[in-house]
Amino acid sequence: MKVEEADRKMLFEGIHSAIKKHGGIITVYYTMDLELARKPYEDK
Repeated sequence: MKVEEADRKMLFEGIHSAIKKHGGIITVYYTMDLELARKPYEDK
C-alpha cells in the first residue's frame, strides 16, 4: 500500500506529537520466541 507524501507527513507528525505529549520517550519491548523440536522417537 502506498501512502501519499502529504498523508505520510501528517501521520509521522501525529506520531511525533503523541510521543512528545507523553514525555518524549517511547519504549519498545521486543521479544523473540525460540521453539525447539526434535524428531519423533523411532522404535527399532
